[in-house]
Amino acid sequence: MLKQLKGLFKDSSIYGLGEFMNKGTQVLFLPLIFRYLPTEDFGILEYFLTFKNLFAVALGWGVITSIQRFGDEREGHSLKSVVSSSLYSMIFIDLVISLLLCVGAYFWMDDLLGENLFEASLITIITSFLFALRSIPFGILRLKREPTKYLIVSFSNIIIYLLITSILIVNFNLTFMAFLYGGLIGISVSTLLGYIYVSELLSFNLNLGLAKRMYVFGASVLTTSLCFVLLTSTSRLFLSFYGSFVDVAIVGIAIKLSLFVGAILVAPFGL
Repeated sequence: MLKQLKGLFKDSSIYGLGEFMNKGTQVLFLPLIFRYLPTEDFGILEYFLTFKNLFAVALGWGVITSIQRFGDEREGHSLKSVVSSSLYSMIFIDLVISLLLCVGAYFWMDDLLGENLFEASLITIITSFLFALRSIPFGILRLKREPTKYLIVSFSNIIIYLLITSILIVNFNLTFMAFLYGGLIGISVSTLLGYIYVSELLSFNLNLGLAKRMYVFGASVLTTSLCFVLLTSTSRLFLSFYGSFVDVAIVGIAIKLSLFVGAILVAPFGL
């Protein structure tokens, strides 16, 4: 029992550190925001980051929890089959949804925000798609109890995101687009690294019955996650219509500061 508790504490502490970095290190972006980003541009950035959070959850389909459930050897499925079935199904479903989102953004984004922001919309959708894809190696690393690799994958995203954003905003004056490009490059490298870690499980072993069961099971988790994201995001979405992007920026700064506190006091208890 003592050995099990020791292992649980070790794994949880590393996962907790990963959650802290994902949320708490957002404060590292504040000097860039205050020094280089106009208030209205930060409001526009927060608007797209809100959509990114919403799309990433929706496209992820709660697959991390499904992998925890169906990847258990007692379920009678090989781990390769679980990985392949979830991956190929996600790629197909999310590509269709992402393409529909891109078409919608092309025709309606300018009318919605009154700006030439299709490029920002496109980057946001691609970034969300990559976040969803990364959830599969995250689920595998948790299932296999490899928290150090989990931490490296998570940490790589933050470091590259911060580095690329700093270079683009300081040297090229890209304002809010620097953050979107930085986020895209960061999650691209992080996702690639995650799949390198689980590469031995990648094969063409699609089980449509298993994939259906996984995504039906994940839908219950997805519903809860979407409700939470909508509750925390709707204020910024509606402020752009009934106020201005300056109002969105003020709320966004308050939320970024609260993330640091939440990362310390709240996130570790969700493990």
